[in-house]
Amino acid sequence: MKKNVFLALVAVTLGSLLAFHLFKKIDYASATSKLNNKIVLYQVGAFSIYANAIEKSTTFPNSIIKEEDGMFKVFVAIAHSNKMIEKYNGYLESNNINYYQKKIYVNDNCLKNIDKYEKLLENVKDNEVFIKTSKEMLDYYKEECHD
Repeated sequence: MKKNVFLALVAVTLGSLLAFHLFKKIDYASATSKLNNKIVLYQVGAFSIYANAIEKSTTFPNSIIKEEDGMFKVFVAIAHSNKMIEKYNGYLESNNINYYQKKIYVNDNCLKNIDKYEKLLENVKDNEVFIKTSKEMLDYYKEECHD
């Protein structure tokens, strides 16, 4: 009986030491930061044939096509701040455009640059400038932000 108690105490002690050692190595700041790096991609189509994605993208001058999981997806906007998410939601809904909000996480550098684009877009009144800047932001995401 004493031997079983001793073995149980040794097992609990070793397990506690191992758990303490493992938890000590976790970078909680980095994990928490990543949770805040969520952006929204506005997808208006997903096609197995590239030509169909091209055809869909012609109706949206600021769109990009990105291949994911064997599908060609058409994205028309990207947003991080609640203000821009509301702006895009309102625009797409008021124009009866069906869309899917794809939420993804990006690295700190990518998020910083997306936020810079958003600051430019928040005060833009000219529709042509808004579309061009949105396109630049999507192109930046496609080239530099890897999810």
